[in-house]
Amino acid sequence: MPLLPSSTLTARQDELDKLGTDLWNLSTRLRRDDAATDGRAKGDADRKNRTLCLLRAFAFLVLDSAAAHAKGRPRKACIRLMKVALKAARMCIDGNELSNATKLLERAAEYQDILSKAGDGKDGEEGELADRLRLDYFAVRILLVSA
Repeated sequence: MPLLPSSTLTARQDELDKLGTDLWNLSTRLRRDDAATDGRAKGDADRKNRTLCLLRAFAFLVLDSAAAHAKGRPRKACIRLMKVALKAARMCIDGNELSNATKLLERAAEYQDILSKAGDGKDGEEGELADRLRLDYFAVRILLVSA
């Protein structure tokens, strides 16, 4: 019988999850603040967009690391991480950070696979959301290829 995860490991997972969530929320606030500010020079706007793209990608990777240590990957956690990965990948594609978008979609591929296997025989709102996210994943992959 495998050993149960120690409280230290669980605390680390919780800490990483909180840190990743805080970074994601910060990037969202900064993006809203940036949208409200007009008249910025083109170079400054490009730099800020790149920074926000990298911040969102890093936030996802922190959240992904926290989830990687969890035993199994519950469907709800996969849905959450898939949403975050796709939003970050779209932002990277829009910001012409294609290598980062590719890395994000590589991680999202794992969640897409889990959701496709978990979806067998499961219906309801969560199943429909998982199916929509899987379709969105393929749409973002097509967007990346066409960028």
